[in-house]
Amino acid sequence: AAAAMANNAELFMVMVKSDSKHMTESQKQLFKKHGVKLLDVDWDTPPNMKGYKEGGWCGHQDFIRLHVLGMEGYDAVAYYDTDIEFQGDITPVLRCAASGKFLSTNGGVGEPLNVGFFALKPDKRLFQASLNFAKEADFSHEHSWGNMGWKPAGGYFIGGECGQGFWYALFYKSGGLAQKALESVGLSSVDSAQIDRCIWNYQTSFQCAKDLDCNRVRVHHKPT
Repeated sequence: AAAAMANNAELFMVMVKSDSKHMTESQKQLFKKHGVKLLDVDWDTPPNMKGYKEGGWCGHQDFIRLHVLGMEGYDAVAYYDTDIEFQGDITPVLRCAASGKFLSTNGGVGEPLNVGFFALKPDKRLFQASLNFAKEADFSHEHSWGNMGWKPAGGYFIGGECGQGFWYALFYKSGGLAQKALESVGLSSVDSAQIDRCIWNYQTSFQCAKDLDCNRVRVHHKPT
């Protein structure tokens, strides 16, 4: 159903090789039944990451999705968390991303970016820029990633120490280590935009119109 709603786009599950090698035959058959391909990757946090944290850190589940940035060979790619439900056609997002836009939405509890969804025209240079940024940019609760600051938020927001802060610093901030990382791969900037969370990544009614027609929601994040 999800593929049909994206005009038969290919579906991938991103997994580290150390996990995918333990897949059972029944799990592999389930992937095949639903047309899901496996994107096998070597790591879930970038090598030599300066802001790496030990313990129960959310970085492992967040930074594995950096691999999606470099999936060249497609006009556009979109990443969605596994706890989303497609409720309508998402091809407008893919068409917009194919034009060169990096798309995301804000989050349902006030965070300026929710890393459970993003879309872009894949580019290995952007993937490499993210690795370069990860190598140089440390994290602090006072100044976010690479001292890029928390604006437009008033300070730390949920997930800021993981993908949500990292993505916003690299793709929506200007100057500093983010600019250095982009320029290191020959990019001057990222053409970033945000789309309506209430339609394309609905999570809560926070900041949505009081009279929002639920039939307009294309993607429901955490529907249960």
